[in-house]
Amino acid sequence: MSGEILRKIQTWIGLDSQSDEEYLEELDTKKSPKLVGLPTPPQAEMLVLEPRSFDDALAIITHLRERRAVIVNLHAVPSDQEQRLVDFVSGATHAIDGNQERVADHIFAFSPPNVKINAQRQNEQPWGIISGNHRDLAFKVR
Repeated sequence: MSGEILRKIQTWIGLDSQSDEEYLEELDTKKSPKLVGLPTPPQAEMLVLEPRSFDDALAIITHLRERRAVIVNLHAVPSDQEQRLVDFVSGATHAIDGNQERVADHIFAFSPPNVKINAQRQNEQPWGIISGNHRDLAFKVR
């Protein structure tokens, strides 16, 4: 062990008798190969929810904040609460820079910022209603 320390000091000072090539070969044999795994993105998750009332809106927003995309089927929500629920969840989605899309009557898709929604329909804007030169942030339920 003391011989190894002495050799390291001599190498550091520049008095080592061992050639650079021999030293590099010795270092190469001491190294063990290291495997490095490629990072994989976390698995994306999409939920299909059927809320029963406006009170379920907070659960939908919680899923969005946890970076899960949500498809909301509003068929079971009373008609007087549908628009309120859509407006509330749309506002929260906008606040987290998420995306939203009307899929069909009473069915909406909301996603966090890491998930883009691409809808290609003829004669319809990708999201919301266009009024003049600005976009409304609300969807019409009916």
